[in-house]
Amino acid sequence: MNIEHLKKQAKNLKKLYPRLVAYHGQSLTLSQAQQAIAQIHGFDSWEELVVKGGQQTSLAFDKAGFDQRYKLIVEKTPTTILLGPQDDFEDPEDAEESRFLVQWVATDPAADDAAVDAFDEKLESLPANSGSMGDYSAARAAKMISVMRTFLKSRPFFIDAYAHLGGALFMQGKYAEALAVVEPLATHLLSRIPKRQDIFLQYYILSQRPLFRLIHTYILALDKVGRHGEADGIASRMLHLSPMDPMGFRFLLTKELRAEDD
Repeated sequence: MNIEHLKKQAKNLKKLYPRLVAYHGQSLTLSQAQQAIAQIHGFDSWEELVVKGGQQTSLAFDKAGFDQRYKLIVEKTPTTILLGPQDDFEDPEDAEESRFLVQWVATDPAADDAAVDAFDEKLESLPANSGSMGDYSAARAAKMISVMRTFLKSRPFFIDAYAHLGGALFMQGKYAEALAVVEPLATHLLSRIPKRQDIFLQYYILSQRPLFRLIHTYILALDKVGRHGEADGIASRMLHLSPMDPMGFRFLLTKELRAEDD
């Protein structure tokens, strides 16, 4: 953000402040504060800021370049590999049933392995957290954002970097920015998965977990910016694609609670 932009915001605040006090007194509700922030930034409404502001902060995503780097593989796989051991099925015929497993496979495995190693080194350099990926301290989140943005400049197709960057922005409460980061890649990946009843994603394949992290952040960010129907729809699709992973299930369980918070 340059100095001229900051000067413009200061002028906006100078004009807006008397009206805020006149209309609302010394205290503001959250929605009133959001409206004020939007107007300070030059937008007519909070909703416009969320949409247009998110577009301004989005990373340029090269769909064609990504598709050259990672190929979508759809292969027939026994259900037991997807859903659990054969002993868990009462009917042997169910255990023999097959589904089609979707995976993204690097066209240059050596380069991809090198990217994974470099990514792991970056994560190890960050301030420690208490365990889970989503448990960011303020210092870790700020450093994560800086490191991931730099990493993506040299490796713009690395899914897990988008997932971690979006997650860190989300944990800072920057929901529109998080959405702008993850949405272009998330929508592209989801659009490539065939919409058939026999298609599955497998969380237990380690190389596929960045996809799950990315979509998880995408769902949460959609919900936070008010696109609740889209968030629920994607959660439902993920529940179908990976019924043994509780991500979609847990999100849909909170639907009524989230509605009460609006």
